[in-house]
Amino acid sequence: MSFVHKCISMFFLLSFILSIPTHADEHFISKEVKYETEDGWTIRGTLRLPPGAGKGNEFPAMLMLHEEGHDRLDSGDNDSEIAHRLPFQAGIASLAIDWRGRETSMGNHQPVPDELHEFSTRVEENRYLDVKAGLEFLADYPGIDRLRLGIFASHFSAEPAVRAMREIEILPPRALVLLGGYNLSPESKAYLASVDIPIYTGASILDRAVFLDMAEVYAKSKNRNSFMIAPVSAGRGMNLLHHSNLNREEQTDISVIGLLEWLGTNVKNLGRVEAVSFKTRDGW
Repeated sequence: MSFVHKCISMFFLLSFILSIPTHADEHFISKEVKYETEDGWTIRGTLRLPPGAGKGNEFPAMLMLHEEGHDRLDSGDNDSEIAHRLPFQAGIASLAIDWRGRETSMGNHQPVPDELHEFSTRVEENRYLDVKAGLEFLADYPGIDRLRLGIFASHFSAEPAVRAMREIEILPPRALVLLGGYNLSPESKAYLASVDIPIYTGASILDRAVFLDMAEVYAKSKNRNSFMIAPVSAGRGMNLLHHSNLNREEQTDISVIGLLEWLGTNVKNLGRVEAVSFKTRDGW
């Protein structure tokens, strides 16, 4: 074979190799975004979109709320793992935010570029506005289906998440993940019992107060697809997905995969909703 023929053969071989699609887990669009809350805070986050997301091709989305003492990019915080895996394993976009005062989410209450670890009562109570504005941001973002939004909340983020659901003016989220949530108000518990949305909840059976709260939320849920996990561990939040269950079987990645499948069923498979029009024979 001549040198020219070898070059041509190598060219076509290289073209073929490059045309082979890589694994799905290597494909998603990641963007750093920001939005404003109604009380003057700039909330920053990482938006991850499935491939092809855009106008006319909308995907469901989950708003990811990190645990206390962490931030959205903390490698030790497992909710960042879920946010990373949602786009390519479940076909769901994810927006992981930093709460006000954490990392670069700053406001007119915090003029210096340092993290706050103690907040006034007013700022604490208004954390739900970070969630409310985040849902509104997702609802208006190209490539996101505003009718298929959900919230992933754990630990202290439970109450701000549910309060935002109670007060939001757009269509409320269609699904809620609530892991080891504590300090839910009576109003939030009553709201969750009144709406027909699937809720994935969980708490350690060793964490009695939180377990009773989460069990109440699950028991009173109207939706038949609601689900609860009850691991034998003292952990809260995302740690609940990485401990043994009631049968003392090791969960490792099994619970994470199960959660992703649950989200695929209860958020992605809701189906897209589109407005259509047509004419009747008599001109309507």
